[in-house]
Formats: sequence, structure tokens, C-alpha cells
Amino acid sequence: PRCASAKQVARPIPVPPPGEAGHIRLGATEPTASHRLPGLLKTFLLRHPNIRISVHIADTPTLTDRVLKGDVDLALCSPPDAGAELYYEPLFKEPFAVLVPENHPLARKAAVGAHDFREHRLLVTSADCPYRRKLEMALNEAGNVPTDLMEIGGMTALKFYVESGLGIALVPGIMLNPAPRGTVVRPLGGDLSIDMTLGMLYAKTGCPFTQATSKLYRFLKEELLQAH
Repeated sequence: PRCASAKQVARPIPVPPPGEAGHIRLGATEPTASHRLPGLLKTFLLRHPNIRISVHIADTPTLTDRVLKGDVDLALCSPPDAGAELYYEPLFKEPFAVLVPENHPLARKAAVGAHDFREHRLLVTSADCPYRRKLEMALNEAGNVPTDLMEIGGMTALKFYVESGLGIALVPGIMLNPAPRGTVVRPLGGDLSIDMTLGMLYAKTGCPFTQATSKLYRFLKEELLQAH
């Protein structure tokens, strides 16, 4: 009957329990945004289907600014510049390796040390990138700063420029499985370490989190610590 249909339509929509709904704005740097988060967020959202997540991909300085402004609730990134209004929890180290064209002289070496960079074009990220700053600091300390640098604006693009034979690059290992065709991966020598700390960044003013954000925070922290 028509009246029965009307009653059925008028039934209230079930309300998710507390903490099982909401919108989380998550920031992330590369390569975590492309190589770790998709699988992790798929698992999380299968467990919590009523929570919505927006992923903001940027470098650490940009994410730090967005966290401070309240535009991002939580970010996975490298350590920010010191700030009294921020919390930062280190979670794991991002290991780097050297990617070289397969016909390059360094392809014949078992490992690449700081002194090997001097005579070859080095592809680097933008000047404000924390990865580049750490690399330049390490090479400065070793006294082997390359004179031929080519700046590539994005971390994820570096391997494609190496594939084209434009130079060599230090690239996060997670991006090199598999390595691009026509390239080889070499570990860093013992005199050079570029492993980068990655962790969780959030504003003190954002604590305590919403229940939904707390669930994501605990999930990511547990999964990333177990994986490393």
C-alpha cells in the first residue's frame, strides 16, 4: 500500500557510532604519499567506511604551514623547523640509494661513496626540499660537493630523468622497486648516509584530536612502526 511505502521512506537514517564518522585532512610528503598511504588508507577505510579523508601532498615546509593554520589535521613528513606550537613524532627512517644509468661509469661500482659524486652530474630536488638539504650537508661534510647540479622540482620525477641519461640521483629506495628500465641501483658507501627521518606532525592547538582523527593517528603510527 502507498501509506506503507511512505512509512518505510520516513525511517531515520542510521547514525554511525561516535568516532566512526567525520572528515580528516591528512598531509603527506613524497614518496610516502604515493608508495605507502594508498594501501594503508584502503585498509583503514574498509574498517571505518563512514570516515572521509582528504590527502594533501606537499613538501614539509608547506605542510608545516598548513598544520599551523589549521588547514591540515595531521601530516606525515620529515622533521619541521623547530616550533613551539608543533608536535613531531619520529616513526621511521627513509633509506636512500643511488640510481644511475646502466651505461654510467658508477654502474660498475659495488657502492657509491661521497667522493664519487664530484665528477658527475647530480640530479637534485628544489632548494627548500629537506632531502636535498640533508644531501648537501652530508656532501659538504665529506668535502665532495658536485659542481654539476641539475634541479628537478619533484622527488617522484627524479628516476625518470636518470632513465633518460641526464645524470645520477639519490632516490628513496621505496621508489626503486622496480628500478626504471636502463638504470641500476647502487647502495651508498659507508662514508655517506642520507637516511631521512619521517614522522607525524600536528599542532598543539589541534589536541586532543577528534575521535576519527585519533583512530587514523593510532592506525598509521602502529602500521608504520611495524613496517620499519
